[in-house]
Amino acid sequence: MIIIRKIFLLILIILVSGCAGWIATFHYHTAEEVAKKNRKSLLLISGGMKKEKVLSIMGTGSVALRFEGYYSIPNPYKIENMEAVDGQVYEIIYYFTYQADDHDSVDLEKECTPLIFKNDILIDWGKTALEDLIKGRR
Repeated sequence: MIIIRKIFLLILIILVSGCAGWIATFHYHTAEEVAKKNRKSLLLISGGMKKEKVLSIMGTGSVALRFEGYYSIPNPYKIENMEAVDGQVYEIIYYFTYQADDHDSVDLEKECTPLIFKNDILIDWGKTALEDLIKGRR
């Protein structure tokens, strides 16, 4: 009888822990929650940080969203390389930081903050910094 109770208890623990993991895995956020988390994370980064450290602070992977159904967006949202006027290649990583009224798609200009890296070092971030880089004012 004691063995049966122990086996039953073990099975119950396994089932409960398995369900808890499933629930944690499928937690859905609103777009504003994701944007707010990313804005808070921006306060923790600084110029000169290595890309690996910045990504660990900002986070990586997809985020499950809840809006008229369920879907996910990548976080960071987009990564691209850009050759500036000076001929140097920069890596631009965009994070979703603001939710616009139009929910059909993410607008990089309105809803994302660019982080600018050169040789895997964060040199600056923000729309003005990116505009300065594009126009050769950097």
